[in-house]
Amino acid sequence: MEGEIIMMKTRNKTNIQTEPITRADIEDKLREIQSGLNVGGDAAKGPSIAAGIGVVLVVILVAYFFGRRSGKNKRSFIEIRRR
Repeated sequence: MEGEIIMMKTRNKTNIQTEPITRADIEDKLREIQSGLNVGGDAAKGPSIAAGIGVVLVVILVAYFFGRRSGKNKRSFIEIRRR
């Protein structure tokens, strides 16, 4: 890849400029993109954990109340009489 000339079109200019793109340029751009992704991922981590905990609690409460309700409705009453 060394020594190759890559044609690139810039947004600000309408003409096509030829500039050699080096390996260091590509690595710098990839590091810049990676650092942006890390910041975004860390910012989203907190709310997603809180939402996950909330969902788990709601599922547990719903299961508890449905189990309790079904237990009351299907309860058997056995009466033993002695003579």
